[in-house]
Amino acid sequence: MAPGGMPNYTKLGNGGNTGSYAIPPSPPADHSKVRSSHHTLFEMLSSDQGSSSSLEQPQLSTAAQHFQQVLGNPLLPPLPPPSMSLISVVDQQQQQQQQMIRQQPPQQPQNHSFPIRSNAGAQQQALMLAQQQQQESSKQESLQERVNAILSCPLNTFNDASTSDVKLTLISRDVVGGLTVTVHVHTRVLVASSRYFAAKLAYRQQQVHTAAPYSVEISDCEDVEIYLLTIRLMYSSDFKRMLLHENVQRVLAILKVASAIVFEAAIVASLEYLEAVPWCEDEEEKIFCLVSQLQNDYPSVAGSVLGRLVRPARPSVLALPPPICPSQRSSDNDFSLLQPEEVLVKLVRCVIKATDEKARREMKPLVSRLLRENTAALASNKSSTAGLNTTATTTVVDVSKESLYDACKECLQELSDAFSRLTEQQQQPASSAQAPSLVSAAIARHVDNIQWLAELLIDRGVAEELVHIWSRESQLAAMHRLLPAMQRHEVSRITARLCIGIGRGQIMAPQQVRALLLATWLEPLMDDFSWMQRLGSKITCSSLCYAGGNGGGFLVLDKKTVEEGLCQTILTLSLEEQRSILMSWFEKFSRDGDNCPNLQRAFEVWWRRTFASGIGRQPQ
Repeated sequence: MAPGGMPNYTKLGNGGNTGSYAIPPSPPADHSKVRSSHHTLFEMLSSDQGSSSSLEQPQLSTAAQHFQQVLGNPLLPPLPPPSMSLISVVDQQQQQQQQMIRQQPPQQPQNHSFPIRSNAGAQQQALMLAQQQQQESSKQESLQERVNAILSCPLNTFNDASTSDVKLTLISRDVVGGLTVTVHVHTRVLVASSRYFAAKLAYRQQQVHTAAPYSVEISDCEDVEIYLLTIRLMYSSDFKRMLLHENVQRVLAILKVASAIVFEAAIVASLEYLEAVPWCEDEEEKIFCLVSQLQNDYPSVAGSVLGRLVRPARPSVLALPPPICPSQRSSDNDFSLLQPEEVLVKLVRCVIKATDEKARREMKPLVSRLLRENTAALASNKSSTAGLNTTATTTVVDVSKESLYDACKECLQELSDAFSRLTEQQQQPASSAQAPSLVSAAIARHVDNIQWLAELLIDRGVAEELVHIWSRESQLAAMHRLLPAMQRHEVSRITARLCIGIGRGQIMAPQQVRALLLATWLEPLMDDFSWMQRLGSKITCSSLCYAGGNGGGFLVLDKKTVEEGLCQTILTLSLEEQRSILMSWFEKFSRDGDNCPNLQRAFEVWWRRTFASGIGRQPQ
């Protein structure tokens, strides 16, 4: 340091007039690190000031001296180290990034990840497409099998190429995978059954002497199977029995086709079927839309069907149908088969007249099995010989409907006599204590026989008249109320079985008969329901599993099955009749609880039909 306290500066130059002054190194001190850390900053300031004129150099020396004093102050905290220039930092970052890129390995899995996912998605789509094609193929095969079954099961002269004069071709509406069926039919049958074919074949009727069959093509068929089944109905004389094996959806489809071709007999039979069987709630809208279109042409039967959905403006009066005369019954007897049938009738009467309970339990399933085998063999024999001119006789026979109903009436008479004797004994206190138990056992035996005969009638699809007979037993129902529940409850098994048959579509009784059945026997069944459960009452039902492994013919009473049958039977009535029955049930159920059958499901359906759904609702 120069005398006077001024520091010594050394001028640095490169041969020019301008230059810069550098601060000589300071002597070692306690804060030498602080001063040395700011040495570069001072040089930058000095370099900037060195580019000025020479007149400003004394001011620079004073400022530099002041700055040096500030840096030498030991009370100030140390400043951070000098930073690099911006260009150097950028260059260094670029070099580091390039070096990192060169050191990174090639990412081959990332380049192939997208194609792998794409191949997996394509394989999944191909698998789904193959499954869909397989399902469509199986549907087509199943449809073809059903169509072949209809064509291969002859009925009279249906699909008989030797006698046919019309070749009818049905083409499906589906463009892809559609079905085309050709069937051999007859002009006289089509014209007599359908007004559509009568107009279409009017020109054909004039051509009497024509050897080649006349070809008729019907395209755009919604369902070829249903159309073919409707044509096959033209060759049947018992529409009701044929429709009995179908369900509501298929009968609706048949009704739609029959309406399109104006096949009046099939229309009436389909409407009678819909009126007699229970429906699902999902089917109500479709039934209403289709039947409403037929109400003007068929007001009686169509009105009965709509009566279950539409609330009438006036309450309907319950009219009882006339009793069925024996002359109106369809006869299945043949003179040449009289003796074999007498054998079957003898077997049936031996069963219902048996006095040994164990022997009767063993004979019933035996005779039932033999009769069922005979019925199946007889149907197969009729199908194989239909349309053929043969005089060969067959040894396959079946018991007639009249014989079964005669046995039912005999059992009903014996049951009524037993009720009368038991009622008289209840009015005579001096009667023996053992007599009522014997009469009760006779009542149980007669009820069981009636149920067994009912099963035979249901298997043959001819149990409608039994519902009619049982619903008119008002005198027996009146005596029923006078007896204790322990002695009378077996009778309610008949009502329960008939309601199960109606609820499952096995019995197609008229609407008035169904209403009379419930009006006569529903209240006695409700009164006996607790005893039917308490004593383990048994109910015969061929479509369910029998209790025991020996085929005894008895089924332990299933509470839900009986309740479901009652609900379905009630829902087949008109809305006004449903309201009357269900409101009475609601009051009784609120008092008795589990001692009364639970008809809540029928109550909910009636409520929605009346107040919620609005289907065909009319103002009161």
